[in-house]
Amino acid sequence: GKTHYIPHHPVVKQDRETTKVRPVFDGSAKMKDHPSINECLYSGPCLLNLIFGILLRFRMFPIGLISDIKQAFLNVGIQEEYRDYLRFLWYDDIMSENPKLVHFRFLRVIFGLNCSPFLLNGTIRLHMLRYVASDPEFMHQFLRDLYIDDSTTGVNSNDEGIHFYQKAKSAMQDAGFELRKWVSNSKDLLKKICEQEGISYEEDDLVKGV
Repeated sequence: GKTHYIPHHPVVKQDRETTKVRPVFDGSAKMKDHPSINECLYSGPCLLNLIFGILLRFRMFPIGLISDIKQAFLNVGIQEEYRDYLRFLWYDDIMSENPKLVHFRFLRVIFGLNCSPFLLNGTIRLHMLRYVASDPEFMHQFLRDLYIDDSTTGVNSNDEGIHFYQKAKSAMQDAGFELRKWVSNSKDLLKKICEQEGISYEEDDLVKGV
């Protein structure tokens, strides 16, 4: 039937504090005389902002504010009729002498498909249109300074920064996304964000984010 299995391999990063092994799915892999799944998918128009423009705007402000969306692609669902195209094989127990193959399928968008960036950005843009009437300036700033799942923006003061943080955090939560790893060159702004996040502030947070 209309079924496809996506090959995958592990990527190991021992320096990571949490996830040291990640499975990477290859949408461009194919068998001889057969197309890959990426060759069968419509990638959609490019909705990504130019990195050059984002960096130029970032340097125009005295205070920088950076964050990213946690597991951004996995927050976008796949319609029921397309999920069998995103099947993959797994072992039920890797410690067993005779592990059994298990068939899984993704219910969410995965990184590795050529249409994934469009689906993610399209979803975020559609959600942010809710603010076009009530707060168009914030909507424009957030979308303008977003690259895939990274927000790289700048503000003129700490008050302006905490205001943007609160709006962006709330707007993304309404869509089921979580903005995290907040980083700023302003200690005072980062302290306020730590208070909002309910965590203690440390100097290392200036580097690793909160």
